[in-house]
Amino acid sequence: MLKTTNILSFVFDENLGEDDEYCSNDEYLKIIENIEKVPNVLIGNIQVCRCAAHTAQLVALDVTKSSDMLKYLFNCRNMTKFIRKASNGFREIFELKQLKMPQLDCPTRWGSTYTMLKDLLVAKDELTEIESTENKIEEDNFEVDASLWDFIENYCLVFSPLQKTIKKFQEEQLHYGNFYAQWLKLKICTEKVVNDATHDMTRTIGEKILSSIERRSKILLNKKFLISCLFLDPRFQHTLTPQQKNDAVNHLKSIWDRINDMNSTGQLCSTPNSGSHQSVNHFFDEEDELLNAYLEQGIQTEVSSTFDVYSKIDNLQLPFQRIDADVLTFWKGKQCTDQELYALSNVCFAVPPTQVTFERAFSTLRLVLTDYRNRLSQEVLENILLVKLNPSFLASAIDNLSLFQDDEDFENLF
Repeated sequence: MLKTTNILSFVFDENLGEDDEYCSNDEYLKIIENIEKVPNVLIGNIQVCRCAAHTAQLVALDVTKSSDMLKYLFNCRNMTKFIRKASNGFREIFELKQLKMPQLDCPTRWGSTYTMLKDLLVAKDELTEIESTENKIEEDNFEVDASLWDFIENYCLVFSPLQKTIKKFQEEQLHYGNFYAQWLKLKICTEKVVNDATHDMTRTIGEKILSSIERRSKILLNKKFLISCLFLDPRFQHTLTPQQKNDAVNHLKSIWDRINDMNSTGQLCSTPNSGSHQSVNHFFDEEDELLNAYLEQGIQTEVSSTFDVYSKIDNLQLPFQRIDADVLTFWKGKQCTDQELYALSNVCFAVPPTQVTFERAFSTLRLVLTDYRNRLSQEVLENILLVKLNPSFLASAIDNLSLFQDDEDFENLF
């Protein structure tokens, strides 16, 4: 993990533009142009790529870099720089009115342009008297008029569904089924805003967003791991084209081949432990396991042949379910009745489309491995990360540990 972190930090220079107070408009454009240039990096058999959720930010940048938008956005950026300059006196006004000081946006910070414009809009009453500035340095020039405020209002209106999606992708851990559901919600909600619009600027900005969503949807649906998840998702299977279904089937077969190669025992299903809170009966559970092993002697486990599994994949037709259905629960119910497809669903829905999991893991790793504590063994490090990354399970896990069982047995002797 440490080596991977160093490689990715070197390849993806995400710190570029982080010092937003000194990010000029020219640098801003360069960052936007370079942000999609992902180098071809392989770590073993793993292809390094950005998470699918990054597509939402790319939609925002597609709209941002159009010339008619940049005129207004540069005005907003220059005005924000002026407001943030301590000598201009706006910090005291914002603090007195309990307003949030606008932060200069940066292409590598998801949704930061919307946040900057939204903060300006909230503070509009305090900024109506601000005078346009014309200096020798173009970076300091901005013109505040009615058209600029119209742009800010319409931008915030039509970008609100996209901003909600970006925030969701940043904060929640999603599988590809729920990722695609949110992506479709973005498209539908943006279309509604455009159709209900009464201002030409709202429609202009909205059509740019929809055009980018449409173009990037085609790119997403060319990803075999996404369409494989949709093929196994009862909410979306029927939306795939025949070609997409065929590609998904072929990909699922290749996944099954790898599962089959790694699974020499043929045991795909393990019976859940029903006594999760029965730590007192620990020894009886062990006896049950011994009895099960004795009774299972001579019984041949029925393992489907590769041909049978291929046939299941080819003929899989899932009943439609509403969007609020839990696809993981759906496949959990087939854990022992349809072991092969359940195993496939486990692999497909484990692929993370967002970077939430990795960000938390790397942030935790940074706190654990300090300069004075960097010689932990791999086993100890994995155990620490397991506990720190799963705090919600900690209480129930402690309840199941027989920490004081020896003490109780000792007391019973007297």
